[in-house]
Amino acid sequence: MEQEHTTINPRLKKDLEPEEMLRVIFDYAAKIANERTLDKVLMLMADMGREMIVSDRCTVWLLDTQKNELWSKVAHGLDEIRIPSSAGLVGYAVTNDQAVFIHDAYTNEEYKSYLQNGALRTDQQTGYRTKALMVIPFRNSQGEIMGLTKLLISLPQPSNFLIKIWSI
Repeated sequence: MEQEHTTINPRLKKDLEPEEMLRVIFDYAAKIANERTLDKVLMLMADMGREMIVSDRCTVWLLDTQKNELWSKVAHGLDEIRIPSSAGLVGYAVTNDQAVFIHDAYTNEEYKSYLQNGALRTDQQTGYRTKALMVIPFRNSQGEIMGLTKLLISLPQPSNFLIKIWSI
């Protein structure tokens, strides 16, 4: 299935002013509210997250409890990926019901093994350089984790929005 998504406006590759952040939120809230298909809602969520965080890539992972897998439903720049539900940072986040915020993927010690077997290995293969990343679980209407959003950021300096998130 071909996926449509918004491309990031090059002028937004900088920290968003509060007015711009509100515009992004309200623009996407209206689009999401009017959408009736899950695939398109997930793509809009990924595009909104990518634009708000000023990230390069966003992947929406869904949890398949029957197969005990996480699979990439929406991935900017990637084809579908399936991994065991406990693998990598996304597996850590879903297993521990915890959001993960990493300021510098190359100096982080807490998640070093996950990064070396995931983002940093991918960086070596692709030439991309992950600076920061975020993995945030999201829930269904019953309060159960149904998936995660993973955002990759290569900007040398994190946005003010990210700094505020990391200080929470």
